[in-house]
Amino acid sequence: MALHLAAEARSRRVDLAEAEKLAGTRKNKYLNQLENVRNDLGLVKTLTVEEAASKLGCQGVRVAALGALDRYRRKKAAPNLDRPVYPCAAVAAACAASKPRVRLDGELLLELSGASKRDLDAIVKAMLEQQKEDGGKEEKEKNGKRRTSRAKEDDVTEKKALEGMENGGHHSRGKKSLKLSEEEEEGTASAFDMSDYEEWKDRMLAEAGIKES
Repeated sequence: MALHLAAEARSRRVDLAEAEKLAGTRKNKYLNQLENVRNDLGLVKTLTVEEAASKLGCQGVRVAALGALDRYRRKKAAPNLDRPVYPCAAVAAACAASKPRVRLDGELLLELSGASKRDLDAIVKAMLEQQKEDGGKEEKEKNGKRRTSRAKEDDVTEKKALEGMENGGHHSRGKKSLKLSEEEEEGTASAFDMSDYEEWKDRMLAEAGIKES
């Protein structure tokens, strides 16, 4: 473990399989013990998502990894995310969710994380589940907005249709009223004209001394 930590201090990569053999223990146990020693000696290194993505050769998932880490932070009520395992898990989750899926160097990922494979896998799984859950919520919100927008459009269309029917009805009634008024005026004018004619005719006959038979 001392050699392992010394190699890390010089930014040298350690062959975990070889280290496991030399330590005479299983990989998960070895990594757990190594992390405990790091913590005791204050040698825990910080690692950003950008650094993890760069070292793992998958800079294209950097934005997605930052989103995964942020969702995990909010869900877990802001745990201590200084440990390298979290940005490494975020990058791994982003690679797993990408289409096509981006493959990683598992040994290098484990080495950068400084955690056991079991712990790393558990965090990656939690991040993927959170992403799926949030994606479902976002889809429901989008569908809700679409339904609301469609309902508003239907209401506007129905309102315009009703207004058109009302305006058409008023216009027809107006035409009918106008026609009736014209007919009434014509009838009144006709009656008035005939009355004047009869009076005129009687007067003319009387002046001529002619009595109408």
